Amino acid sequence: PDMLAHMQAALGPSAPFWTENAYDSPGTGFFSFQDRLPAFTAGSSDLNSFQRVLQHLWHTAASQVPAVKEARFVEWWAHTRPHSSGHKIHFDYVSDGPESNPRHPLVSTVTFLTAGCGGPTLITDQTVASERTTRGWLVPPQPNRLACFDGSLLHCVLPGAGPSPAEEARRLTFMAAFWEADPRAPPFPGGPVAKAQRPRPAAGLTWPSTFTRAMPQPPAEAQKRAGPPQLPASAPHAVLPVAEVWEPVQGPTPKAKKPKKTAAPKGPRAGVGLDLLGDGVFLHFDALGSGLLTAKKGECSLNCGGTCPICSPESGPGKTAAPAGGGRK
Repeated sequence: PDMLAHMQAALGPSAPFWTENAYDSPGTGFFSFQDRLPAFTAGSSDLNSFQRVLQHLWHTAASQVPAVKEARFVEWWAHTRPHSSGHKIHFDYVSDGPESNPRHPLVSTVTFLTAGCGGPTLITDQTVASERTTRGWLVPPQPNRLACFDGSLLHCVLPGAGPSPAEEARRLTFMAAFWEADPRAPPFPGGPVAKAQRPRPAAGLTWPSTFTRAMPQPPAEAQKRAGPPQLPASAPHAVLPVAEVWEPVQGPTPKAKKPKKTAAPKGPRAGVGLDLLGDGVFLHFDALGSGLLTAKKGECSLNCGGTCPICSPESGPGKTAAPAGGGRK
């Protein structure tokens, strides 16, 4: 409970993390930070409050996926989204160059800090190598719920169904990905675990101190009695299996006015199934009000950095913007 309250405060609606990182600016795009992890068996007495949270998530993930004990880095980021906003389907990865295969985390995690609105996280069994989805799993939002999954799997966030329970309601999540090799994200301004390497926060930033401020330390004896974190063998309603992840979707098919004259195809790949990983899919979703994109031009809920067809000044009928750089999560 102390860790949950600590992160809810650090990432609350009025927290400086959002404004000082220009989270709501269409030009910001995706951003994350990273920390170097200590030895898995290291104690927590020398860690600040935020490092203790990261260590707890690491140990909890390792109780289900022992291989994550080999992680040496943790990359983390956060999202706060209104009820109707989803997050496009994607892989967590870094690329070491155009000729190299993408690298993925050992384990990716999602911690639901508040869950008064929004849709579930969808995780599929599709990978870059398999290129095919055969099944999926839905993780509905629930405060203090932690979802852990193979970092190479394709996943997304579905928009919330129906009206928002409240205008100001937000789906607040904290993501941590555990890597064996350096993911090359910027270091957390509060510093990595090694004190000798800890940089000072950048001038003018106040949000790092809200992450590292003091949090009650559980007594050593209580920690010893509790032992390592354990997850239940089964958690009813926590994960919902999805047998059929995809439905056939057809692009708009033009109607022929005369046998020899047909209307020009509209939209990308007209008349064939849509590629949900392609940029052209935005041209179909922009008018649906699905929550994947907001209705107003330039207000993309995906933090695309102004490059998707909704936000790009170059967009228009028959035009497709270049893919966003760095928007991998």
